[in-house]
Amino acid sequence: MLNYIESKKMTQNLKAVVFARVSTREQKEGYSIDGQLHRIEKYCESKQIPIIATYTPAESSTRGARKKFFEMLDFVKKQKMPIAIVCDKVDRLQRSFKEYHFIMDLVDNHKTQLHFVTENEVLTKDSNSNEFMMYHMSIVIAEGYVKCLSDNVKRGMREMPDKGEYFHTAPVGYLNQRTSRHQTTIIVDPIMGPIVRKLFREYATGLYSLADITRMANNLGFKTIRNGIAHKQTIINMLNNHFYYGYMRCYGKLYPHNYEKLISKELFDTCQDLLHGRSWHKKRKINDLYRGLIYCENCGRLITPDVKQKTNGRVHRYLFCPHCKGARINENIVDAKIKDDLCRLKKMPITWLEKVLIVIQKEVKEKHKIEIEEQRSLKSQKTQLESRKEVLLDRLLDNSITRELYHKKLNDINIELEKIDSLLNHDNKTSNKTINSLEDLILLVSKIPEIYESSNSDEKRKVLKLLYSNFLLEGKNPLFSIRKPLENILSGGFRQMWSGQLDSNQ
Repeated sequence: MLNYIESKKMTQNLKAVVFARVSTREQKEGYSIDGQLHRIEKYCESKQIPIIATYTPAESSTRGARKKFFEMLDFVKKQKMPIAIVCDKVDRLQRSFKEYHFIMDLVDNHKTQLHFVTENEVLTKDSNSNEFMMYHMSIVIAEGYVKCLSDNVKRGMREMPDKGEYFHTAPVGYLNQRTSRHQTTIIVDPIMGPIVRKLFREYATGLYSLADITRMANNLGFKTIRNGIAHKQTIINMLNNHFYYGYMRCYGKLYPHNYEKLISKELFDTCQDLLHGRSWHKKRKINDLYRGLIYCENCGRLITPDVKQKTNGRVHRYLFCPHCKGARINENIVDAKIKDDLCRLKKMPITWLEKVLIVIQKEVKEKHKIEIEEQRSLKSQKTQLESRKEVLLDRLLDNSITRELYHKKLNDINIELEKIDSLLNHDNKTSNKTINSLEDLILLVSKIPEIYESSNSDEKRKVLKLLYSNFLLEGKNPLFSIRKPLENILSGGFRQMWSGQLDSNQ
């Protein structure tokens, strides 16, 4: 401790530069800076050291360039008289040794003193080894505190995925929203969310290439997080992002998240199949009628269209599975199969279709009632599972169960919830869609071969999707499944259903 005479001698002609620091702008607006300044001013008054400059930066002592800190050091270096850098505590000046030599240069070569109010320490070039050791220990403690905070943050981030929480910036279609001072959540962007959902649905139809979807995205007003326009790679990244159907990738693994889903897992998988199938396409212009439409019966991958041009100039179009590397099938075989089915439809009396539609409508509506009851049951099961998650978390906080058991049971519950969500997200309007599709077919059926022949590729694909439920290829054998109600009509299976009921004179 300095005696009174030494202390008085040290403060003669001494001027003070005050340095009061906070780590965030929020702290700057609070009471922390005011508290530091109050203690420092009281200290300078008691020591009779006039203050000539005050620095109150809101900057981290461990990150960034510390612009204000080095401005203060430069100001001190330019002064002719002795300067005391006065801080509330050592950790307000520095929390690591990376600025140590800059500060020591002022102390050793420019008659600068360091005054720390709370620790009641004064450091000069004449300070003894014990005083320097105490200063070094204060820096070590401050640095250790920062490391401890960093470890706690990293530990919390490691635990967040298990709780279904995402700590990165939300992808396009979502927004990060602050719920309190220290908590945030992720919500669906009311503008971008519907656009992202539409892009997934349009791409899943198989009618559009990545270039088409990219143009569509920009026409719809799609904007990236940095407010940039969509590029092809932007759309590929979006289509590959699991977040949209309920999973997030963290530390190389997929975890279910707690936020609202934009699409279903089935829609995501459909887009993945199309992306993977198109990756096999050769970079040349080929007939795209069957592109992204037909699947291999053996492996489930998309069939690839290909073109071979003979030396005589004749062009042959083929379909094959690049994964199985099986035999190629000429597109003419598939064309002939489709034309045959269209001609069979044309021969059916329109009155049959109209009568059958009445029967189908009745059956579909009954099925729809059952679907509604199933939806209610699934929602009730989901509510019960969510309650079990809350109970499980309470038991973990009460130390009633171990963390390992908690994560195991939580994972089991999340798997059940995923299954239920998958069923709930399934379009329960299938019944109405079936009726509308059949009504469209009744209007088209008498002229469908002519319409098909005169249509472009996109229109033909729509007709095919209306007519068939599955497009499979087994070697050289096309297995195209006509929608069941229509197949029953063609096979005469519905005759008995309405025979004797709709008309007494059969």
